[in-house]
Amino acid sequence: MSKSLLWTLGIVGAAALCVCTCGTSWVIEVPAYLLIGWGLHLYRLSGEVAIDWPAVGTGIVASILLTIGLHLLGRWLYQSMRPGQLWSWRWSLCLTSILFLSFVAGIAAIGLSHQAIWFANTKEPIVARLYASPRTISINYLKQIGLATHGYHDAHKQLPAGATFDDQGRALHGWETMLLPYLEQGPLFRKIDLAKPWDAMENAPAMREELSAFMSPLVEDGPQTVSGYGVCHYATNVHVMGTKSMTLRGITDGASNTMLAGDVASNFKPWGMPANWRDPALGLLTSPHSFGGPHPKTSLILLCDGTVRTVKHDISIDVMKALATPNGGEKLDFGDLK
Repeated sequence: MSKSLLWTLGIVGAAALCVCTCGTSWVIEVPAYLLIGWGLHLYRLSGEVAIDWPAVGTGIVASILLTIGLHLLGRWLYQSMRPGQLWSWRWSLCLTSILFLSFVAGIAAIGLSHQAIWFANTKEPIVARLYASPRTISINYLKQIGLATHGYHDAHKQLPAGATFDDQGRALHGWETMLLPYLEQGPLFRKIDLAKPWDAMENAPAMREELSAFMSPLVEDGPQTVSGYGVCHYATNVHVMGTKSMTLRGITDGASNTMLAGDVASNFKPWGMPANWRDPALGLLTSPHSFGGPHPKTSLILLCDGTVRTVKHDISIDVMKALATPNGGEKLDFGDLK
């Protein structure tokens, strides 16, 4: 190895070290994410993607028929133009490849056009922070739970129950399990036998999975598992998603005035365990069984309309009681809400 190459590698390494230690590591991280980020994204989604083999087979058969059709057409046209000369199969395969690439390029062009229109019309800042804060991530997780709950309601015409039971009264599954298909966890959901308890031998492997959608990054020193099962750092309002299912129409106080779920700071339960609910009427951080997140001053609550609000820990108990009941008829004072 030449001295000039060694000097170049040394200078690049020293510059990279200085960039990282000076708090400007984004200079290296941004190009790295642009170059390999797509690969990491595909790797994360690989376990959530289910291959539609009939569709794959249909695509293969259609491609073969298209190639044969192009070959017959090309041979007929070529012989009419140049009698005595044969049309090569290689040319037919090249035409099929060109058509395929044209379709892919067209889809990519449509995606770029949509993104360009979005950039031109969005009111959001174009340049965002590379890493979101733990609070922002937790808010997004609660929003995902809210969207998944509404997706379940659209499909089943009711909210998921906080716990399901069999004919013998054994607890089977909780709301988290029912929301899995709406949280991009369809393959995991299909591994679960809903007719058997959540901790049955057949269901245990699935329940041991750690799902980020149920794990708040605000809980820095909290457990990642409970008794070997994946943990949940959120809970639902027992008055809305309790033992019985209810509809959004049945919330007469209004979806924007009723609490659906929120973060908790202790007494965590596995996400697959039924009855992971709490009563907002107890207030925030009043006991190990009450709502209230790990943030020193505020907690996050998810309302039934899908919005996430920040509430102070010293919020009025009357406001929490009003948020708890879906049909209480109380008048809310949102002065303590952000």
